[in-house]
Amino acid sequence: MKTILNFLFCFGVIGIFSFCRKEAKIKLKTVSPQPVVYCFLSPHDTLIRLRLTRSQPLYAPQTTAIFEPVPGAVVTISGAQGNVALNYNATTGYYEVKAAQFPVQLGQRYTLRVAMPGGEVVTAETTVPAHQVVVKAASSATFQEQNAQGVLQTLTFQDPAGISNYYTVARKQAYYMPPQTDTLFSPFLSGSYYSDTNFEGMEIELAVKFYGGINFTGSGTNAPGVIYEDVYLYNCNVDYYKFHTSLKNYSGEDPFAEPTLVYTNIKGGLGVFAAYTASYLRKWM
Repeated sequence: MKTILNFLFCFGVIGIFSFCRKEAKIKLKTVSPQPVVYCFLSPHDTLIRLRLTRSQPLYAPQTTAIFEPVPGAVVTISGAQGNVALNYNATTGYYEVKAAQFPVQLGQRYTLRVAMPGGEVVTAETTVPAHQVVVKAASSATFQEQNAQGVLQTLTFQDPAGISNYYTVARKQAYYMPPQTDTLFSPFLSGSYYSDTNFEGMEIELAVKFYGGINFTGSGTNAPGVIYEDVYLYNCNVDYYKFHTSLKNYSGEDPFAEPTLVYTNIKGGLGVFAAYTASYLRKWM
């Protein structure tokens, strides 16, 4: 009898809760597409470029192509040496200006202003790192990890003292494919970013793994031949570092991942306005 009563009690509780359901009506906040800006400054680039698109709100019908460039904006970058306008290039989809018309300088702070065709205005500020950190030595070695192979790139450099620095590494190979003799290039970015925390002002030896088919170790007359390898060290400012590390940690639409906000320093919109310096060391093969 006790078992039967327990069953009836549980059935009654389930029945009560099953009939207490109420459809929730939640009105989501209407969000309009926002301007999205990407612009990176470097004293070593020959062209200053800015990408301008619009975002697609998560809970709204898709009304705009998120990768479609937005023409017709007025884009201006200002610094200690004055200001310059970036003109829209319909071929590339970027706003551009030659760096010779507005040389980016070490340690300088720059302001970005974008006046959208619809009247919106977005702004941002960033400071170029004060140092071009030189690669003092570099070496590379092949590695094999289960089904993956690649190059372990090691480089040595002196971290500037008295200031926080952030780094990333890239490498490039110049090679040819016999019987052709044309020079081909394979650029690779590590996708890893480092701060000088605990190494501030020290000589740093950094080892970075590059995965993929970037090793040419075949033999014979038809084997690819490497001409030279370049290893690049980027000294990034904090905006560049925070944006790319947050982008790396971004989980997208994975419902089982911890949500991560992508860093932005654009006022009135999304994206990033950041800066870096670069140096490289070439090894002839």
